[in-house]
Amino acid sequence: MARKIKYVMSVCVSLMLSGCGGQALDEAKDASTFPVKENAYVTVLPWGGTENEDPSSELENLTIQGLYYKLGEEIGFGYLGGMYYDADADVYGMWLKQEAYDERENRELTACELALEQAVEDGHLNIRIGKYSTQELSAFQNQISSLMSENGIFATGLNEVENKVSVYVNEEMDFSELYELIPEDAVLIQYISGSVEFVDL
Repeated sequence: MARKIKYVMSVCVSLMLSGCGGQALDEAKDASTFPVKENAYVTVLPWGGTENEDPSSELENLTIQGLYYKLGEEIGFGYLGGMYYDADADVYGMWLKQEAYDERENRELTACELALEQAVEDGHLNIRIGKYSTQELSAFQNQISSLMSENGIFATGLNEVENKVSVYVNEEMDFSELYELIPEDAVLIQYISGSVEFVDL
């Protein structure tokens, strides 16, 4: 039977699930060839149809988001850890797994990789090394669904700003079952104050 979660709290649900991080990205390891802006206020940017861009388009006609998807096609989406937009600094951010850097040391960079490096040099993009791909984070998020409601978890969201899964819980949450399912460093805990009512549909 389908269940609907009805939130009665001061936090806006759309903001909750947007992936807006409440912590700095100080756990991330900087890629030595890419500058990183620290402690920037970040907001997830709607993609606005970017995924529908023609992958055969010339690289110079692709947006940074388009280059991100093109890179995924070239090296595999298992190396990509998400992308976001820093509204205050007007710069995109993206995560690559360390393996992407290890692998590229033994080959010539693709035109897409060179275009992304140029975007970094031009100040339009920051690249960070993350531990998890979005595929892995999505799998973690699906695993967490088995703990929803009964164990104090009210919602989850893929947090591409922090390269984690945001998990929204009450203050009495017992995390032992959660961390038996997924690694602790893949989770960003967000506490919810107020009442939550579960309604059967």
